[in-house]
Amino acid sequence: MREKESKVKSTGDEIGCGYCKKVFTSKINMRRHIRLIHITDKGVTCDICKRPFNNRNYLLRHMKSMHFSLEESCTCEICDKSFKNDKCLKNHMKIHTGDKVLVDCKFCGKSFSGKDSLAKHIKIHKGIRSFKCPVCDKQFSQKVNLQTHEIVHLGLKPFKCDICSKPFRRQHHLESHRRIHTGERPYKCTLCTFTAISSSQLRRHIDLHSGEKPFKCSICSKAFSLKKYVKAHETTHREKKILCKLCGKAFVNTDSLYKHGLVHSDKNKVECEICGKVLKHLPNLRRHIKELHSDENNFTCHICDKSFKRKAHLKVHARIHSGVKQYRCKICDHGFYDNTNLKQHMRMHAGEKPYKCLTCDKCFASNQHLRNHQLVHTKQRPYICTVCDRTFTTSTNLKDHINVHTGDQRFQCTVCEKRFTFRYEMKYHMRYHTKENNKKQTNNV
Repeated sequence: MREKESKVKSTGDEIGCGYCKKVFTSKINMRRHIRLIHITDKGVTCDICKRPFNNRNYLLRHMKSMHFSLEESCTCEICDKSFKNDKCLKNHMKIHTGDKVLVDCKFCGKSFSGKDSLAKHIKIHKGIRSFKCPVCDKQFSQKVNLQTHEIVHLGLKPFKCDICSKPFRRQHHLESHRRIHTGERPYKCTLCTFTAISSSQLRRHIDLHSGEKPFKCSICSKAFSLKKYVKAHETTHREKKILCKLCGKAFVNTDSLYKHGLVHSDKNKVECEICGKVLKHLPNLRRHIKELHSDENNFTCHICDKSFKRKAHLKVHARIHSGVKQYRCKICDHGFYDNTNLKQHMRMHAGEKPYKCLTCDKCFASNQHLRNHQLVHTKQRPYICTVCDRTFTTSTNLKDHINVHTGDQRFQCTVCEKRFTFRYEMKYHMRYHTKENNKKQTNNV
């Protein structure tokens, strides 16, 4: 190992690696780079994260900084917080006894037990990043963050979910992921009823309330509220090179491929206890319950007070008031408020009906039409009129029926402006105008 670490080439103030020609400003960073990248005969391995080390001293230091001490005495009996040694635990206990006063960050208000901890935290706000990765030159404000980052270069994802086997690089990422399976969402938004599985997810949600989108895609200029959203979006402009071995579908990264893989697996499928529908995994089940079986509508239109379960649905609805149909068919110039309806319309011109009923082999142009049709076979009528208790297979049919009780005639003929209670009545009426036009054209000839 000494022989490998001695392969250092000095050129004035810069020190070059004898293996890969990478240049460093100090011998410490140089040797750290060689140990991490070029030394392969590492003697000991961490039992928790499987990271290899040159000797036991490095392993012990890693255990204390990354995984904390495994002794029960280093866990606070009051708040269950863990510490790497007894000294840190005793220092923490002063907070509970009142012997130590918390100090607040003047930038964000977060509290800390000592000036040293506060000083480390303030580096984040000031952009001070003293710890540099010897492999990729990425910089960090705290040493522990650098040590966690180095696992990326080793290609290790040692923390594996015991339910779905998805691997993670960090323990707290695994803990947040497990809440997807358990349904636990301990972080609550103070502005609405939204709950999150992690503090970072809650922070991202709170940014939606402000409405600010300062980050723009460098390719299409689409704006986002967070920088990480821009990075994720920009991957959609890349060429899709990663293929699914089962169906051949292409993806831009391995995370997208993994999420797609759940489609082919029966392991994570869950059943809705209300209607019996089987979904691919728990997040889809939660969305299904919220959109179909929940009465909560958190997003309200400020013009007509109509409420929606999802913000995306509210955005599409708002276009109705503006009258702008920005999505137009290139064949017949018919306009639509959203791209999804345009795609379904284009299938009509192409004669495509890709969604097939497994019970009767009937085909449909959209997945929504297929789902509505399947209720005929299951004989489920989940939408109930609150006035007369009559049941319906779709929410659209229920809305049309409610017009009977309210007397609302919201369907208007575009030719003679006559109004109707039901859509099918208006369509039937429109045929008379079509016949009249045909007669006039015949007479003119």
